[in-house]
Amino acid sequence: MPLYGRRLFHLNEDDVKDNNEQEQIYTIEHTGETFHSQKLYENVKKAYELDRWTCECTWRAGLTHKDASQSEIETRKSLSTIVPSYYHKIIFDIVHHSVKPLEKLAEEASIVLGQSFVIGEPVQFKKRKDTNVVKGTIERIEENDDQRKRTSERASAQARLISDKQMKNVKYAIRLSDEDRVLSNVQPNELQRSSLIPNREKLKTFIRSYAFRLGNRADSPWIFYDDLIKDKYEIKERIPSETIEEYKKAMTITLDEIIREQERILRKQTEEQEAQSSPNKKSDDNHTN
Repeated sequence: MPLYGRRLFHLNEDDVKDNNEQEQIYTIEHTGETFHSQKLYENVKKAYELDRWTCECTWRAGLTHKDASQSEIETRKSLSTIVPSYYHKIIFDIVHHSVKPLEKLAEEASIVLGQSFVIGEPVQFKKRKDTNVVKGTIERIEENDDQRKRTSERASAQARLISDKQMKNVKYAIRLSDEDRVLSNVQPNELQRSSLIPNREKLKTFIRSYAFRLGNRADSPWIFYDDLIKDKYEIKERIPSETIEEYKKAMTITLDEIIREQERILRKQTEEQEAQSSPNKKSDDNHTN
């Protein structure tokens, strides 16, 4: 859903059939939204035609709702190729309720992804007994000095910078691609990535596509557009929901507000035109006299 400027859009009106109106369905073509009220439909259509909309994924502004929606569709088609799914949880852990600006979030994600491997990531390495290069996938992450972390739970702890001491204690269990078995205690220096980690521009596109910052203040937090992400990836809350709702309310604009804003703009333009035409009319009257 495109942003209105840099604010969330909320359709706050009830879709009730207008009085004395025959039953009819009105449809916004590019979104598929349907309405029973012709007045509500026309107001939504009018708002969508304004060049005030912003693509969530790219932050391209000054678009109509249709153009912004199309930009989002095209960008989201490429998300699976620019940021593989095995990186998602790590990035989501970093982003959720963070108050850092986008550039700093992308920088942090890049550093965290670059300093270690993640569960599900494809890798290649040489077997200890020979020089053959084999392929596999990170099955789990192990730590020598803490047996309690020798499970996939280590994945949730990865969304932070790891010290050099911790790096030395980390080993990996690798599920081989060509054999039905898992190799344990594989050293990080024995592994190579099968593909490069996403660069920062790709990370920024990914973050923008899934999350929204509730303002531009130093304490403005990021939230997900879709709350189901928190459940799917077991993302922990850092800020009380009541506080988040206050931020969201301040960063949301309703259809009513957009329509009233446009009416004010139209009145101001009309007044300015009348003010400009008034001196010209007086001048014409003087010439006539």
